[in-house]
Amino acid sequence: ALMFEANPNLGWRDVQHILVETAEQNDPTDPDWVTNGAGHLFNVNYGFGRVDALAAVTLAQTWTPLLAEAAPISDSRTVALSIPDNDNTGITSNITISGASPTFVIEHVEVIFTATHADRSNLEVVLTAPSGQQSPLALERSGFGINYSNWKFTTVADWGENPNGTWSLRVKDLSSGTTGTFDSWTLSIQGFDTDPAMIDNDHDLLPDIYEDDTGNFVDDTQTGTDPNDPDSDDDGVLDGTEVELGTDPNNPLDFPALPAPGGWALAIAAVGVLLAVGCLRTRARRT
Repeated sequence: ALMFEANPNLGWRDVQHILVETAEQNDPTDPDWVTNGAGHLFNVNYGFGRVDALAAVTLAQTWTPLLAEAAPISDSRTVALSIPDNDNTGITSNITISGASPTFVIEHVEVIFTATHADRSNLEVVLTAPSGQQSPLALERSGFGINYSNWKFTTVADWGENPNGTWSLRVKDLSSGTTGTFDSWTLSIQGFDTDPAMIDNDHDLLPDIYEDDTGNFVDDTQTGTDPNDPDSDDDGVLDGTEVELGTDPNNPLDFPALPAPGGWALAIAAVGVLLAVGCLRTRARRT
């Protein structure tokens, strides 16, 4: 409440960032303190530390509101392998993220985890980021329950890091007597881009800075499309795709003619995949 009094323009994400930036390290002798890839002290027991109310309110007074959240970066893996019983090595599955903007900043990381096991309390599940930062998502414990079915885990240990690189999920069965399989997992990385030229609020593969009502970019590359509408002319083709193909994103009658029936849908799908990886990088170079 004091932070909002100091700055009524704060959003919930702004509050989180301010608390992370101003937190104090408590219990400094605890061995679990580590510095993550963005330079933040983090502890699996204490998070970022003790809230410093005075420092938080002071920073809130001059805080510039964050840019909008970016579309989550997500990928999945089907593993379908047996987890060795009572074994400290376990099974590791990797997901490699490449092509994310170098100015993307992680806020939250989610893992959707599925395992078939007669006693899930035997399992240890640890996520390791490209920076080497580890997030214990589940630890061996007492109790009993079967399976992890699309179980959502969330970690903030990678706050401020960049998502590019290899993410690893290791699953261990640390007690004997019951067995199971590591079935699948999904990684979802949430955050924002600190470069306004990379923001794409309507997810049309065209950064807002190239569209007409953002008020911060006007030159001969401007498209005149709506940054809040992914398909300004309602012709079924994303604005960014039309720009890349050389058609008019504001004219529903102007779209590429393909020689074979069905080719249009296939081409759009292919271009969409390519642009999802390369469009932001290409636009950044043009700016």
